[in-house]
Amino acid sequence: PLDCWCDVAWFHMLIDRVGLYVGIEWLGSTYEPLARVSDQLEKEEHFHATAGFKFLKQIVKDPDGKKEAQELLHKWWPAALDMFGRSDSKNSDIYVRWGIKGKGNAELRAAYIADTVPLIEQLGLQVPDHMANRKYI
Repeated sequence: PLDCWCDVAWFHMLIDRVGLYVGIEWLGSTYEPLARVSDQLEKEEHFHATAGFKFLKQIVKDPDGKKEAQELLHKWWPAALDMFGRSDSKNSDIYVRWGIKGKGNAELRAAYIADTVPLIEQLGLQVPDHMANRKYI
């Protein structure tokens, strides 16, 4: 649920950022419908992810906002990491083999973590344990 503006900001920064990774994966996909929409998807998700980060930069300037952002990060971080799917997904391996996407779920998630953790730290927030509250490992 998006109960407050901070939820919306996290949704854009983290969840739409997952969409950006998906869109990039579809660039050059062997599956034409995905390849065709990938460029537009990438642009839109980049815009949303960047906007979410900008919103959060404003939110964390206020001590109460920073506290709220830190608390809500514990909800949104595992949700974002789970959106990549299971690391041992057989379908993910098949999609890579067929050229539908370039990287498997675990590899995409690892790249996302490596790229996103510095942004969270730039906000002055503590990144939750990557395994906490996860549904799909």
